[in-house]
Amino acid sequence: MTVKKLKLNDSNLDQLVDYLIRAGKFDYEKHGADMTILVQDNLLLTDMTAHLNILILKNEAGFILADVISGGGEDGLLDFSGLVDKDYAGITARLLYDYAQLYELVIEPVKAE
Repeated sequence: MTVKKLKLNDSNLDQLVDYLIRAGKFDYEKHGADMTILVQDNLLLTDMTAHLNILILKNEAGFILADVISGGGEDGLLDFSGLVDKDYAGITARLLYDYAQLYELVIEPVKAE
């Protein structure tokens, strides 16, 4: 499992979520007043395993915290799971960096607790 934590200096969670839904291919959405969860399921043809990508977005005072969680695929014949986790987490994080660049926002990694 790979976890990336990011902090975005923006408070417009609705705009970010709309962008992510258009730019990414998420299979599940759950929206709350100040939090959104987006989930993506992928089938890896290299070893016929499933991979899950979860994006949790939380609106805080003046910024948005994003947790990108990727995991799965560990039971295949060829164990690419470590590379795949990082790749999918990186692809999802890239969507957040692209959004920040588009709207000229600051985005930075947050150290895991």
